[in-house]
Amino acid sequence: MKTIMRRPSEVTNVELEDFEHNSDSEHSDVDHYALDLSGEIRAGRFETFVNLTNAIVSASFVNVPITFVATGFGPTFISMVIICLLSWVSGNILIYLESELHVNNLTNLTHIVFGKVGEIIIDILNVIFTFSCTGSYLIIGSDRVESWAKVLGLKIKNRWYKSLIAGIYSLILPVLLSYPLFIQNFAYIAYLITLLIITYTLMISGWSIKQIFILDKLSPTAKGYTYSNRMFTAISIHVSTFALPIMMIPIIKTYNRNVEKRKSIAGMTYVFTFILVTLSSCLCYLVAGESTHPDVLTSFDPKDAVIISSQVIMFLVVTLTYPFVTRSITEFFSFKFSGESRYEKLSFRKRILYASVSNIINVLLCVFISDSSILYGFGGAIPGCLMCFSFPSICCLKITKKKLYSWENIGHIVMATFGILMGITCTCFTIYDLYSTFNTKKTS
Repeated sequence: MKTIMRRPSEVTNVELEDFEHNSDSEHSDVDHYALDLSGEIRAGRFETFVNLTNAIVSASFVNVPITFVATGFGPTFISMVIICLLSWVSGNILIYLESELHVNNLTNLTHIVFGKVGEIIIDILNVIFTFSCTGSYLIIGSDRVESWAKVLGLKIKNRWYKSLIAGIYSLILPVLLSYPLFIQNFAYIAYLITLLIITYTLMISGWSIKQIFILDKLSPTAKGYTYSNRMFTAISIHVSTFALPIMMIPIIKTYNRNVEKRKSIAGMTYVFTFILVTLSSCLCYLVAGESTHPDVLTSFDPKDAVIISSQVIMFLVVTLTYPFVTRSITEFFSFKFSGESRYEKLSFRKRILYASVSNIINVLLCVFISDSSILYGFGGAIPGCLMCFSFPSICCLKITKKKLYSWENIGHIVMATFGILMGITCTCFTIYDLYSTFNTKKTS
């Protein structure tokens, strides 16, 4: 999610006077922009919290419930707790690395620690992860359109009709919004997306509680524990859900320089998003049971007023989130091929060109892959596991002056090994699921 910041010229005289009377701005909790000694304008606490929250939630709300079908309620919940905790640990490691090396993002960090080869590897992983997210947004949005079409009595005869709907929706709304004419006016949408996410959680959770405790519609097929081949795809989805380390450096860098305050705001974000995602996902699974679909909202009666409202909210969330994430891909392409990483400095023609390349790839993913959960999970496999768990620890091992067998380094070795092994395993199973989904679509 793009961090909303004002230019130095937009700082008011009042703020400058406040800074002169309080030069220790690094330790201030005032929730407005602060001017530090280098002349940078730092984002406030609430703004940083909003940006961090938006960076890791969107597709997860509709994709996480299907993971309960793979392993049951207990193991899935435990998996989410473990992945969230490990991601939080990795996030703290990256906050430490940023404070030590003063990097701008993962690519910058990799270049400093490992050189050009490491930078290329991280770039490839980052692109795969980002496209898995943006492609999922388009699939989720098209699922909403398909659901409303069915309510209106339109018949979706086969999977290719669904692909047609996906293509039309993508081109008319999210893709169009990702072009320069629209994206420059979207900074304020970050707060709206957070509000929509909270509203969705309260609405779908309240509806589920009513179904379970008042209408006695607890699904008899909801299991405490089970096993299926999609277990590792489920873990991949959990990794994507809490993959804040991949995106946090550019956001956290604009916040208070105090490391403990940065860790605090990141920790708050993890707790907040874990509660939102876990609460809604657990309750939805208890209502739908084994009938839970990859997109959970399609598991329920599409004519139910609460479900319709929830679909509208999720439609807005993914449609409005897509342009922000696509912009990061556009900036990546522009930096690699034009040497300019700042979107604002690109010519209008180059903005159109790089945005078009990003959008073409996303639309193709949306058209040919019907299951958003598998695509979302693919991003959490090798890309997510390596960048979230292995990469931060490997960087620490590379720059540390402590002995390799110190407890701290042993912990980094365990974390790095876990990320590599889990990434390889999850990738194998997720690729198989992607292949199966494509074949099903091809023959239907």
